Amino acid sequence: MKYLKKIFESLDKDELRDFCEMNLAYLLDNPDFEIRIEDTDWKKPSRFVCVILCKTVNMGHGICSITNFEWGEVKDHVIPFITQLHKNYKFNTDGSDNGSVIEIRQRHESREFTYEKFMKVVDNDNYYYDDDEMQYIEIMLENK
Repeated sequence: MKYLKKIFESLDKDELRDFCEMNLAYLLDNPDFEIRIEDTDWKKPSRFVCVILCKTVNMGHGICSITNFEWGEVKDHVIPFITQLHKNYKFNTDGSDNGSVIEIRQRHESREFTYEKFMKVVDNDNYYYDDDEMQYIEIMLENK
């Protein structure tokens, strides 16, 4: 199990990127979607690492901008990906006031979920509709 982390071992970001790219391969075949692996703190090593799924559009002159995507475009890829990520990496449960680890940013609001609440929400077909627009999906992992 290449991706299982040992306790007290820092995240290997290259290994994490490989894991994300492997588990989101079909979605990332669309060159507009990308995975970003970012530290949450300016100090190194950062206490948390974020995995961010976003869609970009080329504005020309080498400038890319984040653009919206619909839940229906990603849900069949994101739900199993987050399940696998949860099995293989330690989600941060105390990085926010409410223990949320998954953030879904929409145009005018941001919703944060624990892993368990996220799984309940996505099982409810009336919570997110296929045409709901998202700006990004962010998952916070512990970096230890």
